[in-house]
Amino acid sequence: MPGPINVTLDVRNAATGPAPGYTAVTASNGTAYYYKYGGGSDGNGNVTVKVGGGQAAITVTVGSDPRYTITNFTFSPQGGFTWHAGGHAAVAVIVDPATVVEDVKYTTIVTDTTANCTIPCDPVIRNVP
Repeated sequence: MPGPINVTLDVRNAATGPAPGYTAVTASNGTAYYYKYGGGSDGNGNVTVKVGGGQAAITVTVGSDPRYTITNFTFSPQGGFTWHAGGHAAVAVIVDPATVVEDVKYTTIVTDTTANCTIPCDPVIRNVP
């Protein structure tokens, strides 16, 4: 089993404006938000896992502001990936079975509890031989 993989996610609303290295995205309420991943295998939230080494646990933490919580993940293709809460609304753990060579886009669905909207944020998990 690979060691723990940690990913951080910083989300900012339109009031803070864009910052270098942030990706613009439109939230479910039509408002502009910005996000930036850190950590992972490349320092930008992308993760590479070696197939056959056992399942990998990828911990994703959304920081910067307590109004942001992780409420869901989507995986494309699904590939047997699952996730569960990490003991706090700002923390979740993705479980990668690491049994098939594939590139999987994971989208972290973040909820802004103040604006009552969701924000999709998406890097890649890459399973390699």
